[in-house]
Amino acid sequence: MKRKATLCFASCIVGYCRSLNSGLNATFSQAGESATLTVFAASSLNVTFPLIQAQFEKKHPGVKVQFSFLSSSVLANQIVAGAPADVFASASEKDMATAKVRVPVSSLFAANRIVVAFPKTGKFEINKLVDLNKPGLKWIQCTHTAPCGAVADASLASFRKVTSKPVSY
Repeated sequence: MKRKATLCFASCIVGYCRSLNSGLNATFSQAGESATLTVFAASSLNVTFPLIQAQFEKKHPGVKVQFSFLSSSVLANQIVAGAPADVFASASEKDMATAKVRVPVSSLFAANRIVVAFPKTGKFEINKLVDLNKPGLKWIQCTHTAPCGAVADASLASFRKVTSKPVSY
């Protein structure tokens, strides 16, 4: 039962993210059976996945989903070291590849893009990345080791017009 539940939950994640329809129509539980699915998921999924969990558990009585939300690299290393994960949802293809020795099947179900966030009311007008160079402007960036930081590093490196540095990572 646990293998079927794992595959069903993983399929629901992919289906939910692709179409916002969780596709929870698969049936696998038999009377009296129960299972706990351990889902290792990137920290950025800690709002979305519990929504899927609630729908999934309602549709499949007896199946409980237990999450571990941490950085993708930490989760991948835990999986490689033997931590029991039924589903691994990584924010990084690199970390997914690291965990592939123990999680051989993967599916790309979402993508990120770089954004610049700033307060609506502030003394600086930000319209494009080069505006990060404005004198007196202080900005922060995700840490280099996190997927969001790696994407920011790559974007800033390819743009090559932002000469200022973040005040914090």
